[in-house]
Amino acid sequence: MLAQLATLAVLFATILFFLSLPLGDRPAAGALRRAAAFSFILAFVPSILVCAIHSLLPRSRSAMAMLEFIFAGLGLVTILGLLSLAAYGFVDLRNRIGSRGPNIADGLRYAKRPPEERRDRRRDDEEDAP
Repeated sequence: MLAQLATLAVLFATILFFLSLPLGDRPAAGALRRAAAFSFILAFVPSILVCAIHSLLPRSRSAMAMLEFIFAGLGLVTILGLLSLAAYGFVDLRNRIGSRGPNIADGLRYAKRPPEERRDRRRDDEEDAP
């Protein structure tokens, strides 16, 4: 059942992606590509979660089963921690590379009117000129 749903989600993602290709750079194409990416990710997340949770369920009450349970839980927490760090690093890298527009800290350089201090200085310079 899970495999059939994953296959259907991959098929849906492929169809959405191919429908977005003729639209080029339009906003509708971007929306279709985002929906395709969401569907593609949705195809694999449930199976990964089932595999991860399956290893956490203890099958017997022996000491070895409890040790496996503890190690599986630590492994799952470690994997989730590494994924969150990788996601944070990716977002940070994207912000560093993708900031080509004006920065908020450089707002004075891109302002339409100069700040008050500069306008007052210009007035004083104009009044002092002969």
